[in-house]
Amino acid sequence: MISVSTLKLFLFISFSCVLVACGGSGSGSGSGSESSSQLSNSSNSISVSSSSHSSSTSVITGFQKPFILFSSKNINTQLAGYTLNTNDKGESLLAWSDINSKYMRVIAGVKLYKDGGYSPVYHFSNPDHLATSFDVSINNQGDVNFVWIDKEDVDGAIEQIWSRSISGSGDITPLARLDKLDSDPDIHGPKSLIFENGDAVVVWSQNRRLYSAFYKIGTGWTEPETIDEAIGNAISPVLGKDKYNNITVAWRQLIFGETPGYRQVVATNYFIADQGWAGVKYFKDSVKDFDNIVLTVSESGKAILGWTETGPAKNVYSSFFVPNVGWQEIKEHPIEKFLPAYKLTAKINSKDHAILGWKVGDNQLYVANYSPVSDWSEPKIFNADTNEKIGGYDLEIGESGIAMTAWSQGVYVTATYGNTVNLNIATYDPRLGWGGHKTIISNPSTGGYGNPRIVLVEGANIFVAWGEVTDMLEERIWISRYFE
Repeated sequence: MISVSTLKLFLFISFSCVLVACGGSGSGSGSGSESSSQLSNSSNSISVSSSSHSSSTSVITGFQKPFILFSSKNINTQLAGYTLNTNDKGESLLAWSDINSKYMRVIAGVKLYKDGGYSPVYHFSNPDHLATSFDVSINNQGDVNFVWIDKEDVDGAIEQIWSRSISGSGDITPLARLDKLDSDPDIHGPKSLIFENGDAVVVWSQNRRLYSAFYKIGTGWTEPETIDEAIGNAISPVLGKDKYNNITVAWRQLIFGETPGYRQVVATNYFIADQGWAGVKYFKDSVKDFDNIVLTVSESGKAILGWTETGPAKNVYSSFFVPNVGWQEIKEHPIEKFLPAYKLTAKINSKDHAILGWKVGDNQLYVANYSPVSDWSEPKIFNADTNEKIGGYDLEIGESGIAMTAWSQGVYVTATYGNTVNLNIATYDPRLGWGGHKTIISNPSTGGYGNPRIVLVEGANIFVAWGEVTDMLEERIWISRYFE
């Protein structure tokens, strides 16, 4: 392990992303002092800040004024494509890919605390390589695991799967390559989960098969294991775990050699702690293609799986998984118009309340709620104004069944200027249904907002983050906090 104190001795170089200090009251420029961190030029280094910026002890209830958490003047940074993962304590890891001085893409991030503070976590993938698709996960101890696809150079050489972890106390594991193939594999994914004891699991598809690898404290990574032996186009893996460290994984599988030559299936497998993978289950097979596969698992192990089938109306489906029982009857969620659904999202809490959302066209956002008592609700349409476009959105559900959704909505003229776009949020109460929406930030003279993410920790803190591209081609990550 590399200690935090040793990392402080590294000589830092210029880095394009600036972390903007954020006070408890939340102002446009931050009420605290400005802080920035830079990446080391070492090929095997990470900078982890030893100090956290904490919000003011005097906090006004309600939504705070939005502020800019990160800003970059390098349009290739793609901050709007950030990833956010949260533990049960309200700690979150927000990560994105950036371009370093050699024009290679690296991974950086920040840990956000429940009280509004933050701790920068800058993570180098191989600095001479190109890090592409990536995922991050965080457990209740604050341990973090990074996993990404790595290319040896920008020209697209051999793809590899790499991973690295940072403990809640700041200890850092060495870089680890997970795949073992020397040929040129076709890799998709990957997805990562970190357990409460610091162990981790990563799944990815490689050369049309699905693989998994496990990290054990004190032992390291296991050899890659094939989850499904079938030769096919296994892509888009999604996974979740319960409090017993059992894992549910789902993916899209294309199976060849059958009339009319192939069939599309949603495939799943279930990993039982200390026993291994239970076996692949195929269901909802069709000659049509499936995409937008999403999965969330509750503490008890009940899971909700959702997917869309390419084609016209009535193409949104979901199913629940119950431990020791299996997958339940498939539910079809009707759509009124003959338009394809996409950008599916699903969440479930420990009491088995669930929420499912999807977009139809450019101007409709559908949300359906599930209760074990009342079953699925009719989908709620948040916008049907053909003059306004819905951008990104996100959903979250709390332990009481209260749910929230955030979305960007407005008039888009061009990709980078002349737009009038609002960032909205709405709340669902199991007794009252959906309430009216609240606008958090509105009318930017910029390219617009996108990719909102919600963290909902009832009785403590809510925050909403979103990306922006300005008319000066500056990229930003915004955040707004809510305190009860």
